[in-house]
Amino acid sequence: MEDALRPSGPRMQIGLAHPRWTLLKRRWGPIEATGGQRGYVTVLDVLAFVYHYLAEPLTEEDWAYLLPEVEDQPLLQELSHTGDDGEQAVRRRIDLLGPERQWNGLIFREMHDDTAICLLSLRNTPQVAQMPQMPNSPLPPVQSVPPVLPVPPQPPASPAACVLASCRPAPAVQINPLLLAIAPPRAPRLLWDVRYLPTSAEIEEVHPDGWGVRDITKDDRSERAVLPRNTPLHICIAPAAQRWGPVVVRPGIDGRVRVGDVLRKVHRWLRKEVREKDLVALAQQGVEVWNTNEKVRRADVLGARTRWGGLDPADGPDGQTQWWLRLEQ
Repeated sequence: MEDALRPSGPRMQIGLAHPRWTLLKRRWGPIEATGGQRGYVTVLDVLAFVYHYLAEPLTEEDWAYLLPEVEDQPLLQELSHTGDDGEQAVRRRIDLLGPERQWNGLIFREMHDDTAICLLSLRNTPQVAQMPQMPNSPLPPVQSVPPVLPVPPQPPASPAACVLASCRPAPAVQINPLLLAIAPPRAPRLLWDVRYLPTSAEIEEVHPDGWGVRDITKDDRSERAVLPRNTPLHICIAPAAQRWGPVVVRPGIDGRVRVGDVLRKVHRWLRKEVREKDLVALAQQGVEVWNTNEKVRRADVLGARTRWGGLDPADGPDGQTQWWLRLEQ
């Protein structure tokens, strides 16, 4: 059976990238997937634990807790609807998600001890188009058509096979989605002007009433930035990278590179002073310096693009992966 995560671990803690996840987690806790005696979590384990968590029926105590918390009145009316016989249908946790029920992939967040912390991205369930009503008019004459040979039934695919068929091979190095230029839908996004301290950064993320922005916290900066352990990051920043080389972020004593390590290293690298001969060479290349002070720093050659746009992977020397920092205005 295929591992759900490489390097594998005995436990996975799964949250939902959904506006109502905070409510679900506060009431029932996160989704905990374990591998049992195998010692690792398989794809089928993940599917089973997610399914059973969301298929759990809502009790009367759940309703009493949810009614004052859910602000979506149309959803509450739909959940409270009774059938023609006056009986209320069984409502389950998944009904609180609305139309967003389609699996869109797992987002790795961090590794805490031997537990992988992941976020399940969801998208709207495709709607089946309804056939339009035909007007009351005489039917056209029936024409003979050649018979259609029946298609022999195919055996149903297993849930694990369905997921694996739509997945690309996992990259050797996995980056925290907060740092990526192209992140999965509903993943948190880092908002940061690289000229200023990392503590000034903000995070845009999904809230119950839509997207919201908050200050970056110590917990955010403590998240794992890269897997597997003992993996350094080589970050290139154009146009300065060709002259001064990449930003190298090395693991700490515990073998981990954290989000805060990446932000601090990038900021310190950009704060370094530019020598006179480098200024001359940059001027010959047409690079404009945005600084009126005596000391010119590397951040001053970035022009108007000084906001973090995320990391893009690229092939580096000796088969090593380099990460290019995309900058935005």
